[in-house]
Amino acid sequence: MFWRKPSACLIAISWCALLYAAALAQEPGAPDPKGWRTHSLGAVRGNGSLSLGLQIWHDRLRVRNLVLRNHLDLAPGIRAHLGLRRRENEWRRRPFTPDVDEAYLEGMAFFRDDNHNLAFNLKVGRVRYLRFPEPDRLSVFDQVPGIRDLSGGPVTDYRGALLIFEGAHRSGLGVHFGGISWGFDADQRGMNAVEWYGFVRRSFGPGWRFEGRLGALAGRAEPLGRPARRGGNLFLSREFGEFEIGAMYEKLRGYPAYTGVMVRFRSTDITRLLGKVAFDYARKPEGFAFQYDLLNWNINASSAPAPGEELVGEVRAVRLRTYWQQSFLRNEYEHRISSRGETTGAGLRMVAEEQPWYLELEALVSPHVSVRSEWLRDRQGPAQLAQEVVYRFYRKREARKGEGSHATR
Repeated sequence: MFWRKPSACLIAISWCALLYAAALAQEPGAPDPKGWRTHSLGAVRGNGSLSLGLQIWHDRLRVRNLVLRNHLDLAPGIRAHLGLRRRENEWRRRPFTPDVDEAYLEGMAFFRDDNHNLAFNLKVGRVRYLRFPEPDRLSVFDQVPGIRDLSGGPVTDYRGALLIFEGAHRSGLGVHFGGISWGFDADQRGMNAVEWYGFVRRSFGPGWRFEGRLGALAGRAEPLGRPARRGGNLFLSREFGEFEIGAMYEKLRGYPAYTGVMVRFRSTDITRLLGKVAFDYARKPEGFAFQYDLLNWNINASSAPAPGEELVGEVRAVRLRTYWQQSFLRNEYEHRISSRGETTGAGLRMVAEEQPWYLELEALVSPHVSVRSEWLRDRQGPAQLAQEVVYRFYRKREARKGEGSHATR
């Protein structure tokens, strides 16, 4: 029977909870952003891109990584994501054979008051991105899904139903949980927690930032998504002008101690140029890599409000792209950060105000503590591109009393 299948029960209960939260949300609603929200853009609104990659060295030019992405809001709190690629290593034999990077439905809901921020998320399908509701500093060192599946190796994504919850207090303390029920031809079976931990995130002094996790964290060995490993990690950073420089230490049961270094950049002319072409240096095979957007689009969006329309709501978001192994850029996600006012309903015009993509950070992480040749030899280098976007919503201004008619004496 249905209730004897734990995975089916988890999916059903999670969807019911998210739909109930979406029903409680204040959209369309008051300008107060507190309470339940879904940060929705309204039905059949979203964005997408078509991009192509190159790898260049003194003796070769390789065209690769043709990727089509599309993200679409279906209803308050419900989004659909699709990432298609041209299968690698078959340009001559089967040049247009498609492969799926991501294909999933997502439900999400948020709650906020003066002291708490709660976030609920459920993704069902094939997922390559674990972070939610928004990436903290420690997450930049998390293992990024790799590329071994492109050459016949094991799958590198999460397949099934991925449930994530995070609750944070204004003090900086909070809890985070991520669990998965495997399915959709995944190599793994059953259900397990991917990560569960308590955390602290605090800013102090002139530009200092401290973060820590303690509990059970996501493992680093592939395939990803296996049961969480008990342990913890720490992060400390400080801002220096246009840069933020930080260091990480992590120890999990069954793993060597990992250390990492991060440099975060502000949006400047240089980082915007690097972000536009997704520039990176790859070691194996050696070469300079680029990924360029051939096309970008927003669905059911206008370039500007029409005359006579007034601003009634907005949604703030940040789009992130992550890559590391051989500079393959395969992972993208739009974090909805906040919303206010009216963002769903009939008669609204949406205008997407997009900032340029820029290289937000470079991070190195290695299974060593001492800084020797082994640290550099065994390092991994997650990198991250970011694009800030504000969705503004306009409605035709209602005529006020006395407007549009002649006053009478």
